[in-house]
Amino acid sequence: MERVEEIYKEIKKYPLPDNTITYRHRTYAPGGYKPTTFNDLIYLNMEALVPNLDYGFYRLHTNEEAGEWINKCVEYGNAINEEFQKQCETQRKRLTYKKKQDELSNELNMHSVSRLPLDLVREIMSFLLPETRLIYLEERNKSLKEDLKKWKVFELKTFYKEIVQKKYINIMGENHLSRCLPSHEFRGSMSTKPEYIQEIFNVLKVLKRVVPKNRESYNKFKELGTRLYMSILYVNGRLLKNKKKKNKN
Repeated sequence: MERVEEIYKEIKKYPLPDNTITYRHRTYAPGGYKPTTFNDLIYLNMEALVPNLDYGFYRLHTNEEAGEWINKCVEYGNAINEEFQKQCETQRKRLTYKKKQDELSNELNMHSVSRLPLDLVREIMSFLLPETRLIYLEERNKSLKEDLKKWKVFELKTFYKEIVQKKYINIMGENHLSRCLPSHEFRGSMSTKPEYIQEIFNVLKVLKRVVPKNRESYNKFKELGTRLYMSILYVNGRLLKNKKKKNKN
């Protein structure tokens, strides 16, 4: 990308169009409105960069300078294409890796894994994708939401305020141009057990439904979803263990 920008700096020494093209001008035709496509923007702006020799000579550029202008535009087009091909090849490698990963995942029997020693299970889990780990954890802990009904209201409130809000909701901001999270609204204040439980799992649901429009954001939110679920599991285990101890005493 750096090479592309360097070539473009050279092209900018010549008279370019005053504005970039943001939409295709269309004459009215039956069938209604036709939105501007990526192809429109790419093709029309590349076309606009083709040297306008008449304007160049009007701005007193020499024949030699006009020839260099053309050469730089050709070089720019080639560099853009090379960068585009390079990024496509990166995605091709990712696809090859994913296919291999899918094969290995299909061969992994989680039921058999669950019968292994806990330390070994944790080690295997660390190599799984966040979404795969979450599916496995949910399958193993189907009663988790019911367990939260055994918490006291102040425990749910503390968990929601100190963990869910501070460590998850407050860092869920993202670029609005490539939003990965579905539309959502989170409640700031509640008073009953069902409300807190519902809202905790609502936050989890939003993180689980993330869409991979941006790979970095997608990975971040998938990891957050898994961590949130593990936090619920951990606190639930500690609270229920303490309640059992008190009941015995």
